[in-house]
Amino acid sequence: MNAKRLLTLAALMVLGAALSAKADDVLTYTNTQVYYVGTDSTTNPWSLTNSGGNPISILNMTPMGAPGTLTFNTSGNPGVSLVSNTPGLFNVQLFGDTSGIISGGQLVAGTSYTFNSSQDTFTINGYTNSGPDPIDGVTIDVAANGVVTLSSSSLELATQPVADAPPAGGAPEIDPSTGLSAFTLISGAVLIIRGRRKSRFSTC
Repeated sequence: MNAKRLLTLAALMVLGAALSAKADDVLTYTNTQVYYVGTDSTTNPWSLTNSGGNPISILNMTPMGAPGTLTFNTSGNPGVSLVSNTPGLFNVQLFGDTSGIISGGQLVAGTSYTFNSSQDTFTINGYTNSGPDPIDGVTIDVAANGVVTLSSSSLELATQPVADAPPAGGAPEIDPSTGLSAFTLISGAVLIIRGRRKSRFSTC
């Protein structure tokens, strides 16, 4: 393999590693604390209320909330998923256009997204919103303070996944370890090429 091919291969591997680490397709927050938003503002740390909601006692949740996994997928299937670590406590699966919900590896704040697919599910401890096809119009709001609310009729959940959020001003879509190994590969290729050239000149 000549020097030009070796450098081309190294460059392609670097680009491939960078693209595979890009985080504008799927964003997952694990073990984020999720709270129920009902008629009482004391059920969550942001004093949010839902005038059409149920008292928290009906759903057997506590003001302490419960951990779960919040996932956004720009290609859908589902586009939004919020699943409790405790099986059956809460399970939200939403299908729809989420193409603009992630930018630079972060949620697009201050924007509401509405879903009304017949595949949508919104369940809290056995209580499920139901209605005519398509099932309830579910709305997601991403506030500037990082609070994400998912509401559907009388059911509403809120979370602020700051623990797993990418750092502001950083480049979360690039894994430093991946980038380092890629650049190390290029450096190695350059050294091999230099070594071959040196040995070629010494034999002449």
